Amino acid sequence: MTGKVSASNEMASALLRRLSISELAQPSQENWVCGLRLDRDALREAGAAEEDLPRTGENRLFTIIDSPGGDGHFRRVYDACAQADAALMIVSAVPGEVESCIDQVRRYATAALTAGIRSFVVAVSKMDEHRVGYSSNRFSEISGLIQTYFESRLKNTAFCVVPISSISNENITRAAPLRTKGKMPWFNGPSLVAALAAICPSDKRSGDEAARKPLRIAVQRCFRVYNVPEGALTEERIKNGGLDYGDAYSTVAVGRVEAGILRKGMRVVIGPNCVESEVLSIEQHYTPIDQAYPGDNVGFALKNIFPTEVKRGYIVGSSTNNPPRPAKTFVAQILVLNQPFEIAQGACYTMDIHAAHVGVRFLKLHSRLIGKDRTRDVKDIHPDPKFLRPTERGMVTLQPLKPVVLEENSTYYGLGRFSIRAGERMLACGVIKKVMYDDEPAAVLRQQSSYYEEERK
Repeated sequence: MTGKVSASNEMASALLRRLSISELAQPSQENWVCGLRLDRDALREAGAAEEDLPRTGENRLFTIIDSPGGDGHFRRVYDACAQADAALMIVSAVPGEVESCIDQVRRYATAALTAGIRSFVVAVSKMDEHRVGYSSNRFSEISGLIQTYFESRLKNTAFCVVPISSISNENITRAAPLRTKGKMPWFNGPSLVAALAAICPSDKRSGDEAARKPLRIAVQRCFRVYNVPEGALTEERIKNGGLDYGDAYSTVAVGRVEAGILRKGMRVVIGPNCVESEVLSIEQHYTPIDQAYPGDNVGFALKNIFPTEVKRGYIVGSSTNNPPRPAKTFVAQILVLNQPFEIAQGACYTMDIHAAHVGVRFLKLHSRLIGKDRTRDVKDIHPDPKFLRPTERGMVTLQPLKPVVLEENSTYYGLGRFSIRAGERMLACGVIKKVMYDDEPAAVLRQQSSYYEEERK
């Protein structure tokens, strides 16, 4: 929970054998070491008492995606946000540390909001540091910065700020009656585990409404697995590909189910290259399953598919129910962020959308908009502008510079939201209103420029 969530039980056990429980409680130890206190098995093997082991009331299955927080990792941060239902952000309570990186915290929070995350848990760590001393004033100062940012962005954003100390296990797993005996009795909120357990996934991405839609899976990674069931790859296919693997293999794709239900044995289409295949097996957390529902991060083996035919950013859909297709152009409503650059017509930038990172060109700037989102008072203030200034919103037409599958935000919530960046600087964010495909006639494409007018009526 403190950034070292990828440590295995073997690593934790080996580390805790070298450091006793009493040594872990010393202030001289780094806080990341005590992030392993949540590992019950490793603590029990190290000789910890049963009353020192963390406890939770309700069993819930979480997939923790550990993303780097340093500069230069915006692409990986957006990949993690695109798979998540909620965000756990950890900031330091040490004086000067959070102040030096507050811009970075806001930038990553903006990326999470752009990806569709509406539930945030902010953990203020290192409350045990001698300059902090479990001070309620320091916690109030940091939580004020966080709350001001989120309240200014979205009124319906659910966020919770929690003070924690990993060394002393303060406010991580302890219940409210036990906290009054701890070192932060002034905090009346939930513990970190309780705050995570209270997260409710959005119905737009993980509910019954998403399950009734055609299948869409955003591929995050792709692996090659040997010794799969016979017939996964025909001899003729191996000869045609010029490959000699000796054993048959299958390609395993890993990704999040955004909509629909993935079933074992169903026929699927991989976009944007429109390759058809069959799902041989499905696994979630190394457990075989027969079906995967919206919100599940799963791995599934594909029959007769080479690793070069499915990549990060591809979309998997049903072959019989609205298969995915590559987009030609699309109309979007964007918001230019508060940064020193303008966006001009004809400019090319990088677009981050679900697991894909592709270049896009601004073909047309239709209008600047004024008014609040989700209301009817959105209107033009300047038709056909030459550029959009910072903090302005507008309707634009964009063209991907390489094949990519895009969907409308109103249909697929997780696949219709994107960000525009130049290098590591995030310039704008937006939602897709209309997508035009390669297989549609040119007469339909000519009507795209007037779509934003129909949207306002």
